[in-house]
Amino acid sequence: MIYSIAISFLIALSTLALGAKNSAPLTHLRHRETDPFSTGLMQEDGFKSAAAPECKGQLGWVYRNGFCYMFSSYHETFLKAEEECNKVGGYLADVLDDDESNWIKSVLNVINPKDGTDYWLGGLDADRDGNMYWMTTGNPMTFHNFIKDQPDGNPYAHMDFDQGFAWNAKDDANDKDNGFVCKRPLHIFAINGDVSLIKGNHVWSTSDWSDEFKVEYDVIVNKELSGTWASLFHVYRWSQSRIPSVIVGEYFLISYRVNGTEYNTEYNYELNKDYHFEISQQRNSNGEAVYSIKVNGETFHEIVITTPVKYKNVQLYLSDPWHDTFEPFGKLSNLKVNADLTQ
Repeated sequence: MIYSIAISFLIALSTLALGAKNSAPLTHLRHRETDPFSTGLMQEDGFKSAAAPECKGQLGWVYRNGFCYMFSSYHETFLKAEEECNKVGGYLADVLDDDESNWIKSVLNVINPKDGTDYWLGGLDADRDGNMYWMTTGNPMTFHNFIKDQPDGNPYAHMDFDQGFAWNAKDDANDKDNGFVCKRPLHIFAINGDVSLIKGNHVWSTSDWSDEFKVEYDVIVNKELSGTWASLFHVYRWSQSRIPSVIVGEYFLISYRVNGTEYNTEYNYELNKDYHFEISQQRNSNGEAVYSIKVNGETFHEIVITTPVKYKNVQLYLSDPWHDTFEPFGKLSNLKVNADLTQ
């Protein structure tokens, strides 16, 4: 009798355990927010939900509200810090409201090395008269977080560790303990230095591709391509492919959709020679949209676009899924994609 009861109890206990294992975990989920710039989905425990955009290009970028931020504790001069931000497609951060300021402080309070490192922002007082403006735009500061009696005529804005990362002005001639904060908008993708190319590698997406854009890069072909095509990069939107794309065979083939149809341009290359390409579409002084290709600073080709088009949900591939990758044949470097020149 007792033995039967014990067996029944163990069976019931096993059934409960199995049921618990197969049911959804009773985990309290924190509140999720749908980002206004979200275009994709992510999956957790089999359930899909909206995902905020991803800051791709280099590791270390942090996303917030349509922008990507990079926090560096390298001690640099102000102008060197700006140069380093420019190399990765950004600029020393401008801080435009209290929410953004508090968010940056919250990140720095977690990641800074607690050794007194301060952080450069993009504020500049070139005339040393106490009037700061944002270097990237030239606009005066309509919002600031300076402590009392600042700015005081020193030229550079930074976030002061000893003031809880409130701001003051410094001169890096005698202030050499500054890291820096870089910032870039989502519509810019950049890789400084050599670019790794893998067939079908989707590296970046943007929700909006403007009718004014620019793609620039350096490329060198070291090995002959005979009877084959290799993909350098491909900007793609479903059913509206090649906006633009570049494949390499016996010549560079640059494709773009011009006035609703695919338009190809050929450019002959020499082995082991460096080329700098700029592929862009911009409005001229007459308001016309002009698609142009520059090679090593000289205009190689241009055409007026009578029906310029903006695209939604565009993807960048390095390299495309349909051709072999260019990786074994040469080198792509210093890639910068600006999906909206009007911003």
